[in-house]
Amino acid sequence: MLPIQTKLTAYNKKETNGRNIQGIVIHTVGAVSSAKNNVDYYASKYLGASAHYFCDQKEIWQSVKDKDVAWHCGTAKCYTQKHPTLRNSNTIGIEMCQDTPSTVAADTINNTADLVQYLMNKYKIPVEMVVRHWDVVNKKCPFMYIDNTKWNELKKTLTGQAGAAACPNIQPSNTGNKTSPLYNRDIQELQQALNADGFKDWEGKSLQEDGIWGSRTSAAVKKVLLSVKTIRSSMNVTRWLQQRIGTDADGLFGNKTKEAVKAFQAKHGLAVDGIAGKNTMLAMVRVYVPNAT
Repeated sequence: MLPIQTKLTAYNKKETNGRNIQGIVIHTVGAVSSAKNNVDYYASKYLGASAHYFCDQKEIWQSVKDKDVAWHCGTAKCYTQKHPTLRNSNTIGIEMCQDTPSTVAADTINNTADLVQYLMNKYKIPVEMVVRHWDVVNKKCPFMYIDNTKWNELKKTLTGQAGAAACPNIQPSNTGNKTSPLYNRDIQELQQALNADGFKDWEGKSLQEDGIWGSRTSAAVKKVLLSVKTIRSSMNVTRWLQQRIGTDADGLFGNKTKEAVKAFQAKHGLAVDGIAGKNTMLAMVRVYVPNAT
């Protein structure tokens, strides 16, 4: 998954001490724009509306913290409530940026899918609680996916139930051997992170970013050693780890990450030292990528 960049609005939110997040609401922004354009806009002044995240073809930006309420799916005193339980108060809003006035680019949808699946895992959100704005109130958003057939195919992609090629208006990515039954997105993201941080295989070669677990990827993983003493090194691999253990994915191995690693180690029968070395990293792969090792 791409790193989550942050520019928080000071105006368009309701701050809380924590909330019970039950669903994810998908939107489109309604015009051609970038994720950064949007967080800049919502940070500039009071607008009476907001979303937690914005995704485009190259970036993911966060505008409102998960623990706070964004104003993205309320009735606004002009729409009719449709969903029996989902509201602003218990959902995360994700806006997909458009590449044309009527389409969302393939890479934007794939980046949104990464974010949706990360949040589903983090907050234990079931597939049925990933919905459109249209499913919560009668606002036609995302307008190009009001048709239920198109939405259901998109939803399969967003929630990891189908490849991008099965979704209307989405073309499969050219990166990674996604046609292989051994392909796994988590492994591809790990390979990309290892390469970015300079971890090599046993021959000193960079990894092929094909999403397939093998001895070369395993050899590179075994060279990883992350701790509070290496806080600013290996930021891409640290972020990969953080995204899977549910802590802030800032790429910095601080005390919060250390405690999350210790909790993972305790749960899986590892030495509880808060250091993500060979054994812990391989255990991460076994837990989050079944049948990889």
